Amino acid sequence: ASGPGSDPGVTASDAIDPSVEPAGPGDGNPEVGDAADAEAAAARLGAQPEAGSVEAGSPTAGAEGSSVARAPRARLGRPAAWSADEMVYAVAFAADAKEVLSAGASGVVWVRDRDTGHVVARLEGHTGGVSDLAVSPDGRRALSGGYDQTARLWDLATRQPLRELRPGGGTIYDVVFDREGRRGATAGSLEAVVLWDLDAGTEIRRFPLDGDGNGSDLSADGSRLAAVSSDGRLKVWDIASGVLVGEVGTRHGTADDVVFLPGTDELLT
Repeated sequence: ASGPGSDPGVTASDAIDPSVEPAGPGDGNPEVGDAADAEAAAARLGAQPEAGSVEAGSPTAGAEGSSVARAPRARLGRPAAWSADEMVYAVAFAADAKEVLSAGASGVVWVRDRDTGHVVARLEGHTGGVSDLAVSPDGRRALSGGYDQTARLWDLATRQPLRELRPGGGTIYDVVFDREGRRGATAGSLEAVVLWDLDAGTEIRRFPLDGDGNGSDLSADGSRLAAVSSDGRLKVWDIASGVLVGEVGTRHGTADDVVFLPGTDELLT
């Protein structure tokens, strides 16, 4: 591994063999009811039947002689592995996917060329580890949040800091942009989600939580903010009024993140 300030380059990772199928529930190979379902599943995966695998529509013996058709499994390509002499807590693609951002215990946001893995920039300013990263939808800016109780806005073209956001104490665990990239939200151990005007660097509104803010997201139309916290609650607010419009338990303990499904009012935690 290379230390901070050097160019780690790319190391070939032979630890993962792409010919080995991933294990998981059902061996990662979902059963489908008929050939049409199997073909549709294969089309979604972009996969071709493997040699010796069951073709869509070809019955296989099931329990008590029943027949099922199995959709072919997609293979993952060999990953590129880049050395980092630190614990990595957050990663993000730039909008054009030509650069990869990563950050962790050192507090440096590393910008790498996706194809070569070479470090092309170091975004420095945090005085503690960085826990989360986000890139604006237009790819022009990045937002980082960390253990130094600050969030920082970066210009990815000039590699310069634009804003330092201070919510008022506590580690920041989550940062997110709205769909226009002009507002952002931070959440963390302050037990609140803070909505920011990123152009001005000013707080718009704060939304109280009953535990650490683990994750947040803004709806596509910018009218709702959702957050999950360490007390196991999911809350949704109307941004304009600040009114809490929905709250529910996540049922299985603490949720670490929440996201609006694109184009809908549905949430995934």
